[in-house]
Amino acid sequence: ASRTELRTAPKVVKVSYVCQAFIFVRAEIGRGFDLLRIPSFAAIVLQGVFGSIPWNAMGFLTMYLLQCGHTSQAAAAVASSVLVGKAVGGFLGGVAGDAIAVRCPRHGRPCLAQVSVLGGIPFVIALVLSAPHLAAPKL
Repeated sequence: ASRTELRTAPKVVKVSYVCQAFIFVRAEIGRGFDLLRIPSFAAIVLQGVFGSIPWNAMGFLTMYLLQCGHTSQAAAAVASSVLVGKAVGGFLGGVAGDAIAVRCPRHGRPCLAQVSVLGGIPFVIALVLSAPHLAAPKL
């Protein structure tokens, strides 16, 4: 090799942080779609999509309770207790999920997710049935 070839360093291609982030995100999206090929995981994700709809409706819980004839203090107490319950439940659910994943690595978390969804149904039913039934306003 000639002297000029030895003196020139190979060109280093610098990839910007934006390109690196794009490559990373694209790879992670691909991994996410790979996970969706697992039937039980796809079922849990689908349940989560439909399960999030009622939680969006719970944003109107205070207004619903006020329209049912509850006092402002009672409506605020119920709405606040729901928020506290979600916070405590999220923490305890994470702890329980970690504990059950150690004992049953393949089926622990999905079973716990099903139990938690089914366990919340009686509370929603109790909330709806405890509201006083008022006649609909005439238009």
